[in-house]
Amino acid sequence: SPSLGAWADVTASRALDTVYQNGATVREVSINVNLNQDVESVLLYIGSANPPTVIVGNADGGASLTSVWQIGVPIPANHYYRLVTNAGTPAVEYWSEAQWA
Repeated sequence: SPSLGAWADVTASRALDTVYQNGATVREVSINVNLNQDVESVLLYIGSANPPTVIVGNADGGASLTSVWQIGVPIPANHYYRLVTNAGTPAVEYWSEAQWA
């Protein structure tokens, strides 16, 4: 878990299609996703209930062989979030988070 106000690499402890819950502070989430052409895409969901159902970000593969997309959003206190595979088999390249008061 990141320190207050500091960015932390949490890639090793995060996975696609898994629900996470934020604690009592606002958390900023920044995810770099490696997408292969037009056949892969992901959706970022946030919500106050589990599972979260509000789409707040998406990334789709581009025309080149590989595209890296960044999705970054604040997660309200005590909310759930998950990055969902929408198509193909995307890979998370980096997943960083920071907590704010």
